[in-house]
Amino acid sequence: KSPDELYLKIADMQYHGTSNVSVLNDTISIKALEKRGFPRSDAIGYAMASCVDLCIPAKTGSIAFSAVLLCRIFDMTLRNGEARTLVGRVKGAGLNTGDPDSFKSYEELEEAFVKQVGFQIKQIADAAYIRDQAFADYLPSPHISAFVQGPLEKKTDITRGGGVYDLEGILLSLIHI
Repeated sequence: KSPDELYLKIADMQYHGTSNVSVLNDTISIKALEKRGFPRSDAIGYAMASCVDLCIPAKTGSIAFSAVLLCRIFDMTLRNGEARTLVGRVKGAGLNTGDPDSFKSYEELEEAFVKQVGFQIKQIADAAYIRDQAFADYLPSPHISAFVQGPLEKKTDITRGGGVYDLEGILLSLIHI
């Protein structure tokens, strides 16, 4: 039920190169949070933690997201697990899923892509665990913990899961960087 003037202003901003305007639907965002187990009383007070990530202010501890760049992974699939970068190819960046020229069907290409995505998600999850452990061990946040609900009661820093909520996720992106 947003006014047409708002949509026109957003369209004009995007037309002129401003691509960081987020248009959210409260009804959908609140339902999404409730579906993930957040009580309605918290869900209705959500805020944006970055461009697309929802959080509950003063209750969300660590926020860490990683991205799976699907176009990049498809490119790696077409290069049998090698990554193309500005400085050239990187061998061993992904799985060897076979030479795409040898695939006999679309299904074989799709199977190779799905394997490559699974491998990349596992790599990201493993790296995220190491990152989170490093933050907890070497970069605790007692000052931030003091302003978030949970750490005081739990006697646990937010980098170790002290907040009421912790957010960790893997975003899927179609953008090729």
